Amino acid sequence: MSKKIKTLRDYIISLNDDFSERIRELWRRAEPIHNRQNRTGRKEDGRCHVEIVDSNIWALLNKSNKIDEFSRCELFLLSCCACCHDFDKGLFENHLGNEHGYNSGKYVEEKAINLALTKPEAYLIRKIISIHNELNDNFKNKLKKIENVYPLINEEIRLKKLTIILKTADILHTDNSRTLDIGLDKNNIDKLDKNKQLAREAITGWRIDGSRIIFNAISYGYDCDKALEGCFKYLEEHEWTSVQEKLMDYGFPYKLEFKVNSSELKRVNESYGARTKDYTKYIREIAITIIGCLNNFKTINSIKLYKFRDYLYSINKVDKKNISEFIYLIEEYNKLPRKPGGSEIIKIFLTQHDILSKIEKLLNIIGIIL
Repeated sequence: MSKKIKTLRDYIISLNDDFSERIRELWRRAEPIHNRQNRTGRKEDGRCHVEIVDSNIWALLNKSNKIDEFSRCELFLLSCCACCHDFDKGLFENHLGNEHGYNSGKYVEEKAINLALTKPEAYLIRKIISIHNELNDNFKNKLKKIENVYPLINEEIRLKKLTIILKTADILHTDNSRTLDIGLDKNNIDKLDKNKQLAREAITGWRIDGSRIIFNAISYGYDCDKALEGCFKYLEEHEWTSVQEKLMDYGFPYKLEFKVNSSELKRVNESYGARTKDYTKYIREIAITIIGCLNNFKTINSIKLYKFRDYLYSINKVDKKNISEFIYLIEEYNKLPRKPGGSEIIKIFLTQHDILSKIEKLLNIIGIIL
C-alpha cells in the first residue's frame, strides 16, 4: 500500500517527476535552519510549524477539490514557500520580528543554489513569502504590487493566488501542535503570550464544510474560555480579513467559524462562579449581546454562543432539547447572507422561527428578565 499523503511535499514526491527529488532535497537542506527556530524559552516551533503549513496547503487544495487546477511547478513553489517562509527566525538570534517574511525571502534569493533552487524560482518564492507576516491593509496593499501571473520557463505562475494560499495555510496553524516542542514556562511569560498558549493548547484543529472553515476547540475552564475568545477575535479581525475576500474570489472556503466544547463543565462553572458569585449575570450579558445582534441582523460570535449554551446546560430547570434547538437556529441564522438585500431574508427567518421569543422563554425559566 502506498504511503498516505499528508502534506503537499508528500504529494509532489508521489508524482515521481523532476520536482520530486528537488523538493525532497530542499526540505533536507532546510532542516538545520528549522531546528534552530525551536529554542527553549522562545515562542517558535521550527520544523513542526513549517511541516504543518505544508500540510495545511495540501488539505486546503485537496479538500476544496482544487489540486488539479494547479500546475506541478506551482505546487512545487508552494511547498518551497512553506519550507522557507520563516527562515529568518532560524538564521539570526536577533531576527527582525514582523519583518521576518522580508528577511526570509531575501535569504532564499541570495542562497538559491545552496537550497537546490534556480534563481528565477528563488525570486518568485521571495515575492510570495516576503509579505506573509503582514496583516489587514498592509498585507492587501503589498499584495496589490504582486503580479497576478508571472512567466517561468514555458508557463505562467499565478503568483498572487499562491501568496494567498500560503498566508491562509499559515493562519490555519493555530492549534495544539504549536505548543508541543516549545518548552515555555507559562509562569515566566507575559499575559498575552500565556493566553496565546492557553488558546493553542485548546484548539484541536480545523476542517472544511462547504464555504466554511471551522476551528474546533475544547475549553478547560474560565481562563481558557477567555483565551479562546481573544484568540478567535484576533484571527477574525486581524488575520482572516487579510485573505477572506481573495479566498472567495478564488472559489475557496472563506467563512471562518469556531466551535467550542467544554471539558469538566462543573469545574468550569465553579471556576467562573468563584469570580462572579452569580453566573446568571454572565448569561444575561451574553443574552443581551445575542439579542442586539439579532435586532441588527449581525452575525453572533461563536465563542459567546457556545458559552451561552454550556452555562444553560448546567441549569437543571432548562430542557436541554430546547437549548439545542435554539443553538441550531442561531447557527443557521449565522449562515444567512449579509450582502445587500440579505436583511429581508434574515427578517423572514427570525419571524418564521420566532427566535427572539425563544430566547426570552429560556431566560424566563431561570428567572432572568430583560
